[in-house]
Parts: sequence; structure tokens; C-alpha cells
Amino acid sequence: MTGQAVVDIALQQVGKPYVWATAGPDTYDCSGLVHYSMKAGAGLTISRDSHVQARSGVAVTESNLQPGDVLCYDTMNGSEVREGNAISHVGLYVAPGKMVNALNPDKGVVVSDPFSNYFKPLYRGARRIVPVSPTPEPVKGTITPQTPWRTIPAVPLSTYQAEAERLASPITDLPGCHAAAGPYTALALVQAEKESTFGRDATAQEAHNPLGLMVRAGSKATYTLTSQGRKLQWFSNWPAAFAEYAARLSDHPYSDTDTVAALVRMYVWGPQAEPPPGESPASLAAYTLQVVNWINRLLGGITPVPGPAYNFGPHPWPNGFDRRILKKNDSGNGWDALGDRSKGMAITVCHHTAGHDDRDAIYNLFSAGGARANDAATDAVIDRSGKGYLLLDPWSTDPMEGSGMTPWASGPTTSLKGIGVQIVQKLGAGGVNKCGFSTEHCNVDGQGFTDAQTDLSAKVYAVVISKEKIKYDRWPYNDALGGIRVDATHDRFAPTSCAGADWPWGGGYHNAWVEAVRLEAKKLQVGGISPPTPPEPPAPVTTWPYSFRKEYAAKAWGKLRRFMPDGGVTAYAFDPAGAVAALWLARAEKEGTLQPALEWWESPPGAHWITFGVPGDVAWVLFLPDITKRADFRWVDKRDIPA
Repeated sequence: MTGQAVVDIALQQVGKPYVWATAGPDTYDCSGLVHYSMKAGAGLTISRDSHVQARSGVAVTESNLQPGDVLCYDTMNGSEVREGNAISHVGLYVAPGKMVNALNPDKGVVVSDPFSNYFKPLYRGARRIVPVSPTPEPVKGTITPQTPWRTIPAVPLSTYQAEAERLASPITDLPGCHAAAGPYTALALVQAEKESTFGRDATAQEAHNPLGLMVRAGSKATYTLTSQGRKLQWFSNWPAAFAEYAARLSDHPYSDTDTVAALVRMYVWGPQAEPPPGESPASLAAYTLQVVNWINRLLGGITPVPGPAYNFGPHPWPNGFDRRILKKNDSGNGWDALGDRSKGMAITVCHHTAGHDDRDAIYNLFSAGGARANDAATDAVIDRSGKGYLLLDPWSTDPMEGSGMTPWASGPTTSLKGIGVQIVQKLGAGGVNKCGFSTEHCNVDGQGFTDAQTDLSAKVYAVVISKEKIKYDRWPYNDALGGIRVDATHDRFAPTSCAGADWPWGGGYHNAWVEAVRLEAKKLQVGGISPPTPPEPPAPVTTWPYSFRKEYAAKAWGKLRRFMPDGGVTAYAFDPAGAVAALWLARAEKEGTLQPALEWWESPPGAHWITFGVPGDVAWVLFLPDITKRADFRWVDKRDIPA
């Protein structure tokens, strides 16, 4: 990325008409030409407003001008003031005596003398938005557009600090930003540099949003800023934007991509097949190459730290998990459809039963003569007491141990959804069953999993992913399949739920299970660790450390109605010194939104539930398992609310 590349794009527009409030590719006004050239030539998305452009980047003296610097003029005699300045015309410096600019409706896009008798008295300075240092070409053997993006190494905090110093970034709390990006520190840093020169853009500073994150459809974001006709999400602090970026990469539609090229395409084009206005396959290819270049530049300054030596086993099945193999059905109906499964289990498939709550009932259901003997593939069953059976052994070459089953959930992509489509694309029509270790978890409709059930399930799947050499710190992504997500709970890959069942594992249930599997797999692969200690709740507020005013918080809280066991109702006003309010304020600061207080009740006696949001649409749920133990207060998924 160079300023010369920006100038080259701008010069290609010479001769095109001037039309106010347009930004190409056929007509331009002055700031529109700068905006378009920065995007197409350097991959930088800047404001369309000349007044904001005049605040972007860093100031440059006249004697130090370089190609691509933005020249700023007051052509309205100080009458048009916004963003703290009167800059009403901008152009791009080309060379001594040359500036390319969209001049006026009569001239259109032309090359002018930036210090002519007309322009010299109106000149108010210059801004450098494109960093001077050129970007190196991709280094052979490192990141390419086809690299699975989840395999890109993290960069240390020192890289964030060095880049912030190099680019004069205004971002505060770099350690918080680095930690919030999770495993995606390199990708987040590149995005922040491309979108806002690491926070130097004025709009990014106002919104604490250096990554250019727009408000997602269905988002409950309270604050937005309009940028180029789109809604830029506002955050209360810098780390919150990095946390949101990491969350988006872990969620649809970004989680459906595998390579760097696919990720960039999803960001630039979205899910549509055709490029949006102003984009093209050529511009997408250039953008992708810039991302690759910048990642390689960041990684080039890092001394690799050897990772742990992973012990993939073989590990034994956990205690309480018996070997009770289903025998081949004499009819042979469908049992040989998949053939030998011993070459590997690339994915994990998780079901729950519809009304069956013990392992023997499931064993009989799938055994010879059972209702599902001929049309379903299940490798294991775990009951609610935390005991289980191995029903099939996918790694066995013995045909009597169930190495082939009917591909009932592995048909064409039209019968699947979400990650099921990706699995079929990678592994073929039989992929879900042939390459998926499938477990039935016993429960009835709407029940959550018991602690004992979750514990054994995590230990079983830890053995499975270790057998397949999937690293604990990479799962639920499988790098051998290009980094696609492979934790296939039924509702994430099939358009219909398990027969008649009300699937209970959305949100918190699923995330808790993923973390439990990781924990058990880490014990197997790199050694034992102690379970994490729940964090202490925030201390009661004595000062006011939040970005929003206390008066606004009190207004947003409203009245919390507590339903008493005797049938009475008590209204609680906002108390910033209380433990509940402290937790609420901390979450509001992190997420950049204040959800109104709704209701407080007990169910069962002794267990307290507090909801926040709007009537009919609960957003947050605070669970108090013991009102005397503040350390146990925690946020839970709204699906956990008792009926």
C-alpha cells in the first residue's frame, strides 16, 4: 500500500464529470474522489466528508509532501465549518506543481497546480492518511490467500505496541484490545490498520471503533454513527470493539469461511455472489493481497515460540463409558451404505433424545429389531446419570462392529444447513455420518444436560478429537478440513430437530459444552490443569468509572419489579452501590448498551432470576443461585430461565 497507488487510481479518473455528493466510479465531488482513490488504491475506507478527511491521518508540512497526501483548502471564506474546521475542498498531491482533484461542475476531475494564484491563499495544510513505508511482498512459505485463516498465529502485545507507535495510534488500553481479540490478534490488527490506520480516523475515535464494524442485522446496539450511509457501531471503549470483532469471526457468516481469501470476500462482498456497487473481482483480489502482505509483515517480526508437544494417544475411553457394540442387522438394510469408517472421524455430531432418558432404551432403539435399527447412525449414548455405551466403533475394521451405517443425515446440501453444507462440500454426501462420531444424550423435551452427562460427554469427545489429532486449542475447528467448524450439534447442521425434541443446547449450553471438551482434551494432550475459578463480581461502585453518565444509567435502569413469595411486588430503583447494579453496569460498559431492568423472582425457592431488556424481549439474565454469595452471581443464557 503506497500513496502512489492512490494517486494512480485518482489520475485514471481525470476527465470524468463533477457531481456533488458522489464518490465514483463515474462521477465525483472533491471528497468523493479522495474517498474512492483511498479505497481502491490503498484499501483504506475513510470518510466522504472533506471536513473529516481534514482531521484524518497526520499533519504534513508543505516541504514534506509526498504522492497521495490530502491537500486541504477553504474555498468558502470560512462559512462552511464542521468537525472544527472550514475545509470545503480537498485534492491529492501528485508531484511538485500537480494535484488531482474534482474541481467543479464545469471542469470535472482535473490536474491542477496546488499552489497556483487561486489555490495558494486558500491552502490550509495537508494530511497524510496512507503510511509512507511500503508493504513488503508476501514471504515465500508463509501466509497466502489460500491459508486457512484460523491457523494464522497470534501476535504478541509487543506487536500492537510497536504498530501503535509507528502509526501514532490514539488507541488507549492496548493490552485490553490485544486480550479482547482472543486468538485473532493478527487479523484484528490488520483490520484496524486498514479501516482506520489503527484508530487515527476521526469517526473511529468518536465511536471507539477502529475496525469499521457496522451494526449487524438484529443487533441491539444502542448507539450508532452514520458513516457513508451505513450504521457504524458505537462502543464505550476500545477493547469492546476488538471483542466484538472476535465474536463475529466465531459466528455466522464468517464462521462459514475457511481461507483468508474467503474471509476477505465475506467482509468486502458479503454473502452475495456478485460484487456490491464500487467493488469488482480485481479490487477484491487487490484487497486480499494487501491483507496477506500485512499479515506477513506482522508475523515477520515475531520470533516463533515453540508450542506444546501434543500427546494424541491413543487414550482410553473414560470410566463409566462401556463397550457394548451393536451387531449388524441380519437384513443388511442400509448398514453397508457408508462402508469402512476406520480412516477417521473428522467431525463430532451431538444429538439428544426425544423422551428417552436411559441408555438401555437407546441401545434397544438402535439394536436389531429396534425402531431406528436401519435408518440412523449413532456411535455412543450417555444417560442422565453420567454413564454411557460405545454402540459402534468407527475405528474398527471389523464389519460386525458397525463400521457402515445409513447416511440418513448426509444427503444433498438442500437437506442440510449451516456447517452441514460445508461438511458435505468437504467430505461428500455421506460426510456427516461417515466422518462424524455421533452421540445421543438422554433427556426429554426441553431438559438441559445434567452435570454428570456433560462431564462424561466432554471426556468422550476429548478422546475422539485426540484420536483424530485435532489440537485442543483449535477445536471446534478442524485444520485438516481447511479450518471449518466441526462441532455439529443437530440444530447446527440439519433443518429439522431430533424427532419431536425441543433442542436445549443453544447459546450457553453449547458454549459450556465446547469449553468442557477443550478442558478435558487439554488434560489428555498436554497435561492436567485445574478448573477455572469463577471471577469475583465487580466491587460496589464508589467512584464513577463508566463512559456514560450516572443520570443516564439511572434513567435506563427504570424500575426493577421484584415478585415476592407472598404475592407482593416491590419496585427497586437504581442503586450503583449494589452488587446487582455493579454487574449490570460492568456488562453495559463492555457491550456498549444499557438494557432496562425488568423482573426479579425466585424459582425454585432460594434461586433468584433477574431479567433485563424490554417487555417481551429479554436480552440479559442474571442468575443468583444463593443471594448471600455474591461470588456466585453470574450471567446466563435466557434459555436457562425456568418455565
